[in-house]
Amino acid sequence: MATKLIFNTTIIFLMVFSSIVGQDKNSEVANYNYGIKIGLNFANFTGDGSEDFRTATGMHFGAIVRRYFSDNLYAQTEFILSEKGGITESLIDTLSLDVTLALSYFEIPILIGYDFMNSTNSSLHPVIYGGPFLGIKSKSTIRGDFEDTHNELDYDDAKTFDYGLVLGGSMEFAIQSYRVILDVRFVQSVTPFDKSSDNLDLRNSSIVGTVGFMF
Repeated sequence: MATKLIFNTTIIFLMVFSSIVGQDKNSEVANYNYGIKIGLNFANFTGDGSEDFRTATGMHFGAIVRRYFSDNLYAQTEFILSEKGGITESLIDTLSLDVTLALSYFEIPILIGYDFMNSTNSSLHPVIYGGPFLGIKSKSTIRGDFEDTHNELDYDDAKTFDYGLVLGGSMEFAIQSYRVILDVRFVQSVTPFDKSSDNLDLRNSSIVGTVGFMF
């Protein structure tokens, strides 16, 4: 059910993007904005067994491409490196060991947003947005930490692709032709990331806070 929903949502958003590109062919200069962003991922897991994990913190940074197709409505795609995962505790004899399952993805969200104040001269722009994302695994490891000792192994059971939904909002500050963006979003995967067992139902879930600059 969730897989069918995300597939249909992605098709709809791709159709919107295709129509925007079609509009650009009829104009000499396309109204695109470009930007960069950097912030923190407060990541964990949902699904069966997720109660054994606590939040792991990772980096979230990349590039933004935005295209307005009305005074307030826009489409945006991003090219993001996102570090996700979770931390659990393992007991070895009488010693407690923190074990971090670290998953890094190259992510491409396809978002539709609404800028409430873009049609005015206000310097403050509250924005909401949502849409699907595709993630491509770049690295997956298991790391054990005890005091000053750190051991890391490759985690080979992570799937290559991850996908899900993004929902968020931002406050954007217009400074001449530039914008400073304070952004918070919720990112939820819709399928388990582990391929070793059909009984393992852990899915990536994160709250992301970023600062961005758009021109």
